[in-house]
Amino acid sequence: MSTENNAALKTNENNKELNRKVINFKDMIRESLLLAFLIIGLTFLSGCTQTSSNSTVQETTTVIPMTPTSEATTVSTSVPATTIPTTTVAIVNTTPKAIADPTDVSQIQFTHYSDSDFSLDYPSTWNISKTTFILYNCNSVEANRCYQTEIKTIGPFFFNEDTNLKKAVHIVTFTGADGTQKIVAFISDFLDGKNGNYILNPDLKWAQDQLTINYPDIGASALGNYQYNKVGNTMSSSFTVTAPAGSVEYPLAYSTKNFVTIHHLYEFALISDNENIQKYYNLNNYILKSITPADKS
Repeated sequence: MSTENNAALKTNENNKELNRKVINFKDMIRESLLLAFLIIGLTFLSGCTQTSSNSTVQETTTVIPMTPTSEATTVSTSVPATTIPTTTVAIVNTTPKAIADPTDVSQIQFTHYSDSDFSLDYPSTWNISKTTFILYNCNSVEANRCYQTEIKTIGPFFFNEDTNLKKAVHIVTFTGADGTQKIVAFISDFLDGKNGNYILNPDLKWAQDQLTINYPDIGASALGNYQYNKVGNTMSSSFTVTAPAGSVEYPLAYSTKNFVTIHHLYEFALISDNENIQKYYNLNNYILKSITPADKS
């Protein structure tokens, strides 16, 4: 019995020792858990404290305002515009340049002009225009300078009123294709009571006087090629004027031909310049010789 009791006592002691170890182990687990929770808590508290500290720094940051005179810089991002190439169409003037008349008369094609007053032959490339001029008296002290505008725009004629002539003058102008020459017909009508009372009977002195009336600065020495001819039953006078070098008169050169018939006073002037009056001498003579008054002498 004694041996069994000893064994039972020893077993109880072993059980108690085991229970103490279990209890100690549980206590260690409990303490470990508490330590872990404590560490987690401290870590959490540490994070919150840092966040709070950062928040405080941000709130106390000083904001420096921009100087009012500073310009704001705007940075924008845009897609570059696509450049569309353009085509420029050049307009070329295709109008052919006017060609000067040949100096050889045989190479020129002529056209015959005729109206109720006169007829003539002229190069077919020339242009024709018609107008009317009203004679008027000049009241200027320098009477010979009264009609400078008319002389420049029409020709070397007499534009003052005449007691024997009607005021309306018929003008027909033939202009060369290149504009270097023109022939102007300046036709006056006698008053009804004056018809048939006048004839043309000029001499060289008359021609010189005709020149100096409109061109007192040139002088009679500029006159040349004076002729007094008969065209049908009508007498005509003609001469050429060439102004000296450096002259400011207009025109610088011209050839004139005059007729007097029963009803009309005909004045023709082929207007040119010092170069072309010589260059086209044959052409100018051809035109002037072709002039025929329609009225009887």
